[in-house]
Amino acid sequence: MYANAVVCDPHRVVVVGSAQLRAMPVSSPDIRAGKALIGAALCAEGVSEVNNIQMIDRGCERIEEKLQSLGARVERITG
Repeated sequence: MYANAVVCDPHRVVVVGSAQLRAMPVSSPDIRAGKALIGAALCAEGVSEVNNIQMIDRGCERIEEKLQSLGARVERITG
């Protein structure tokens, strides 16, 4: 998403400066990272696509409905 970030180790990431996130397709490697990617996609300029959503579904059922109730413009695309 074009952020200027450095992964230090599995527990730390350093983001330098301010970055306007831009939409792009991303893939969820696990539950927590997937939820973070959804948050980043909601902040990004443009339309993002989060793949491998079944990882997020394992920890948060009907996440798109919960986000929509908060005013987010999200939709689940199947097929």
